[in-house]
Amino acid sequence: MAIVDAEYRFVAVDVGAYGRTNDSMVFKNSFMGRRVYSHDFDFPPPQPLPGTDGPPMPYVLVADEAFKMSGNLIKPYSSRGLDVNKRTFNYHLTRARRMVECTFGLLVSKWRVFSKPIQLKIETVDEVVKSLGLAGLTHIPCLAHVLNFLVKKFIYNYPDMSELLHKVRAVCVQFRHPHTAAARLSALQRNFGLPAHRLICDVPTRWNSTLHMLERLCEQQQVIVEFQLQHAPVSRTVEQQHFTTNDWASMRDLSALFRVLHQHG
Repeated sequence: MAIVDAEYRFVAVDVGAYGRTNDSMVFKNSFMGRRVYSHDFDFPPPQPLPGTDGPPMPYVLVADEAFKMSGNLIKPYSSRGLDVNKRTFNYHLTRARRMVECTFGLLVSKWRVFSKPIQLKIETVDEVVKSLGLAGLTHIPCLAHVLNFLVKKFIYNYPDMSELLHKVRAVCVQFRHPHTAAARLSALQRNFGLPAHRLICDVPTRWNSTLHMLERLCEQQQVIVEFQLQHAPVSRTVEQQHFTTNDWASMRDLSALFRVLHQHG
């Protein structure tokens, strides 16, 4: 049960009544219905009708025949024995009332969760319906995309961190593609008893891939350091990407931070 305005916005919502209960009883027993019938609902003060100098008229809710009339709630005349004026009144009242059906239709078309039974606890369903109805949201941003944006922005706000990740990516690319570097990496992994894992390169659209890249590189730290110290560089790119002690410490700190986001994000 809901009250909507002329701009397809929900003004008040009541959730939780059984479907077999008629609308009049649902409204009468709801908090907003009790406020309306007790003249305690927060209506604007009476004003003359637009374009007239007539007496102030109260703001009203438009309902169907099932509802009980009050000073702020009107409904159509009974369908029997209507003259032209009453028929005209019913016609315009019905057109105004269609705003309610249209508003619910827009809600269902936007949020498909309402098109079928919601598989949640009753208390949770109440909060879902109220939130989507009253919040006036046109969409809920994808949390994964928002988190990816925030992580990328955080990284590039710190030039040293951005430069470190650039070095990490260059090393990962070099060890993944040239056959000689990959073969030496595998041999060192066997010598140090480390897992025969390939290095991982991150991708721009998945912030957690940066976490996996850093964790994999830290896992293979002994191999990377040994390779860079004892073997001739495969290319100048690898030669230029030697990691310092501070670099390794920064990679572990960044991995720990991203790990927290991954667990709670």
